[in-house]
Amino acid sequence: GAVSASMNMVGNIGAAISAIAFLLFADANHFFFTAAALNVVSIGCWCLMNPYAAPGTGRPAKQVRVRFAAMITFIFLLTGVAVGYNIYRAYKKNSGAATAAPVQVVEPEGKPAAAGR
Repeated sequence: GAVSASMNMVGNIGAAISAIAFLLFADANHFFFTAAALNVVSIGCWCLMNPYAAPGTGRPAKQVRVRFAAMITFIFLLTGVAVGYNIYRAYKKNSGAATAAPVQVVEPEGKPAAAGR
C-alpha cells in the first residue's frame, strides 16, 4: 500500500506541475518534446533500479526522510517560481497595454467622435 500511495502522490504532483509548466512554453510542441525527453529519462532511471536488492538494505530512514523533504521543498519552490513568473508576465502584458496610445474614433463625415463614445 505504501509504494502505490507514494507513486500516486508523485504522479498527482507531476500532473499539477505539468499543468503549470504548460503555460511557460511558447509553443505546445516544445512542451510535448520536453515531456517526451522526461519520459526517456524516467525509462533510464527505471532501468537502473535493482529489483533483486534485499528489502531493508537501502538508505537509513532519517536519510530517506531528509531527501523526501528536500524533494517536496524543491517541488513547491519550482511551482512558486512558475506561478510567480506567470503573474509577472501577465502584469507586464497588461501594463504594456495600458500605456498604449488612445484610439480616436472618427465619424463617417470625418469629424471626431463625441467624448461619450
